[in-house]
Amino acid sequence: MRQKADCVSSVVLLGLAENLVPELAQALAGKQLRVRSLPFPGPASLSSVIEGLDAEVVFCAAEPTQYTSVLEAIGHQKPRIRLVVVSRQPEVAEWIEALEAGAWDYCAPPFDSTQLSWILASALGSRCASA
Repeated sequence: MRQKADCVSSVVLLGLAENLVPELAQALAGKQLRVRSLPFPGPASLSSVIEGLDAEVVFCAAEPTQYTSVLEAIGHQKPRIRLVVVSRQPEVAEWIEALEAGAWDYCAPPFDSTQLSWILASALGSRCASA
C-alpha cells in the first residue's frame, strides 16, 4: 500500500526568499518529488502562473498580500492544489492568520523531513486514499 505522502509528485516553491529555497528543497529531498522554485509573479501574470501549475502542493511566502492572492487564484482555477504558507520564523498569530485565510498549513525553518511528510500526507489525504 502506498503512503499518502507518496501521492504528491510535484511541489512548487512560490516566491520564497532565496535562503529558504535550498533548505526547504533539501528537506523535501528523498520523497520522489519534482520541486520547482518560481519567483512571485506580478498581479497581471498571477492567474496565468496558477493556470500553468502542475503541482499538487504550493509552498508560498508568508507575506499575507502574496498568499491571499494565490489562495484566491487557486480557489478559482485549481481548487485541488493545497497551499502551505512558509514563514522565515514561526509565529503563532501568523500561523492562525494563514489558516483563517484558507491556507492548508504553515511551516518555518528549520524544516523537518518528517513534519513535511505529515503536511504532504494531510494535504492530499482524501485524494491519495482513493488512489
